Amino acid sequence: MDLKVDHFEAEGIPLTEFSDSDLSTPEYLQLAKIEVKDTSGNLLAQSDVVAPVSSEMRCDKCHTKPDPNNFRMNILLGHDDEAETDLAAQAASGNPVLCADCHADPALGKPGNPELPSLSAVIHEKHKEKAEDCYDCHPGPVTKCLRGTMANDYDMTCTDCHVGGMEALSDEDRTPWMDEPRCADCHDAQHAENPDTLFRFSTGHGGLYCESCHNSTHAILPSRDGRDNLQSTALQGHAGTIEVCTVCHLTVPGAGGPHK
Repeated sequence: MDLKVDHFEAEGIPLTEFSDSDLSTPEYLQLAKIEVKDTSGNLLAQSDVVAPVSSEMRCDKCHTKPDPNNFRMNILLGHDDEAETDLAAQAASGNPVLCADCHADPALGKPGNPELPSLSAVIHEKHKEKAEDCYDCHPGPVTKCLRGTMANDYDMTCTDCHVGGMEALSDEDRTPWMDEPRCADCHDAQHAENPDTLFRFSTGHGGLYCESCHNSTHAILPSRDGRDNLQSTALQGHAGTIEVCTVCHLTVPGAGGPHK
């Protein structure tokens, strides 16, 4: 894990949805154990956190011709026909072709070709008249990645936050992964993210990231999946937002709280 100003970060961890002990049963919400040790190797603290991974984007639900066993090659062939490129030949020769090489994908840090729409815009535009459910592509009918209290306790769905649905997501002027819904759209300023900052980058009480107590965007505590709740349960004895002051403080402060 690398130090990034005020937090540690691990990037590029190669994960699959299979555990070493079971290579045939997908497990989409993998657990990662984080350990903090001193310079002598003594364990100071540890925690279990969810590392989601899923291959539930089932292109084969619709893309079955001409070769049902190679959907990606079909897409490359289509590009070659339209743009007079040789992407399929390049891939067949063992040189991988990454969609984001041409279509920008900020999630991968790939700027793409500025003359082309982003990968997100292209995908949503192509499928806005075809997809029946967000889970047709986003993980997924089994994973159901929207698993936190917003969905479970308030019956919210994807489009309650991602207003405008496929039409809005296909807007070429939108920057995917950055132009996202805001907590402030529903919550007051006291319970919203920092101005001009996404929830996942926002901080609050004592400089803690909001996710430290509330968990990640689609798994706001308490989550329907017990693995998401392991950390808060271990720290305070019950699932849900970390709200017990003595999880961090030696004694309960006399005044003020996380959102004061």
